[in-house]
Amino acid sequence: MMLSQKDKAWDFNPEWIRSHQWVVVPVESMGNLPIPDIPRVVSVLNQSGYTQCIVIATEDLGDLPSCYLLSINQADFMEYRRELGLFCSLITTEERTWCISCTESFNLFAGEERLVEALLGKPISEARRAFSEFAAILGKGDPRYPLLKMAEHWASL
Repeated sequence: MMLSQKDKAWDFNPEWIRSHQWVVVPVESMGNLPIPDIPRVVSVLNQSGYTQCIVIATEDLGDLPSCYLLSINQADFMEYRRELGLFCSLITTEERTWCISCTESFNLFAGEERLVEALLGKPISEARRAFSEFAAILGKGDPRYPLLKMAEHWASL
């Protein structure tokens, strides 16, 4: 599901995404899931029948474990943010039915289109436009800026 390159452990494998007919949508975030988004994410996942998820670190955590099992509720997600909020990680299920890849400056929401749109709380086109605007500001209008190129890449699949 993810790229095998160590420096891109947070990024999805495009072939895997295509073969599973998933969409990937980048979203601005300064490390982990934003607190205001947690109630919506928990609610959508619960309504979709999910009660547990796993968190996998995509960077070295030193003495901390690299994998965690969470209940999908606000308390566990807030604890996850408190403990691992500064680290890059994946939130998914053992069956890999959806995934949120959390990095330092953005998250990648991935899964079936309907679920991703519900997790985002807005149409995918709107979320992609908002991220492109964010990336354009950071890149000072340079179309070669890596976040802009990444946004274009995932929108083109």
